[in-house]
Amino acid sequence: MLMKTRLSGISLALTLGTGLGAQAASFQFALPDLASFETHDSQDTSLTFRGTGFVGMIDDRWGSGEKRWAHLLGLETDSLSRTLMQLELAPLVGQKVVSATLRFNILDGDEQGTNSIVVQGFNGGAGDLALSWERPHHAHGASVGTASAGSAASIDITQQLQYSVDNGHDWLGLHLQAVGTKYLYTATHDYPSILSPDRAGVRIDVITTAVPEPESWALMLGGAGLLGWAKRRRHTGT
Repeated sequence: MLMKTRLSGISLALTLGTGLGAQAASFQFALPDLASFETHDSQDTSLTFRGTGFVGMIDDRWGSGEKRWAHLLGLETDSLSRTLMQLELAPLVGQKVVSATLRFNILDGDEQGTNSIVVQGFNGGAGDLALSWERPHHAHGASVGTASAGSAASIDITQQLQYSVDNGHDWLGLHLQAVGTKYLYTATHDYPSILSPDRAGVRIDVITTAVPEPESWALMLGGAGLLGWAKRRRHTGT
């Protein structure tokens, strides 16, 4: 009888573990250029952009002297360009983020080399990207990676995504800024033509596991209790 009870408890625990583990999932989100203007850059800083994707910004210091929207993934020296990204979080509701990696390709630039890249997360609110040269005041979490000319980059953004999902945000915003001396960017505009919005290959790869429902927790705790009871009986010999 004791052996049967122990086997039943172990079987229950294995069944629960298999059931919960089977709900782990992987996601890949593509983030294309969202900019809609037909020129390389836009002086209309009141523009906003909605959807999962990115928009570049440039510092037009030799022209208007103002910060402007631009068709590029910009990670250049001397704060010449920066990038805003956003991701709709609806597909991740009810999931626990295990890992998240931001990936993109640096295809253009005037010189070979590497810059450090600071990625800061913020609550994307309703999912409207507005020009924000400096990081938003409601930023949460930051990570640092690197990007090199003519190569693919990957930066861990698990902290930023975990925070937004755990706090029930509808959108995750990302602010990317380079620290270095190299001219690194990927253009999605080549005068007079618009290039592919996916040219930079920006994506976010996410691995999650489902958050157990209260009923699952109760069943799992019950199984653990049964195992403990069987163990005590074995030690007492009853």
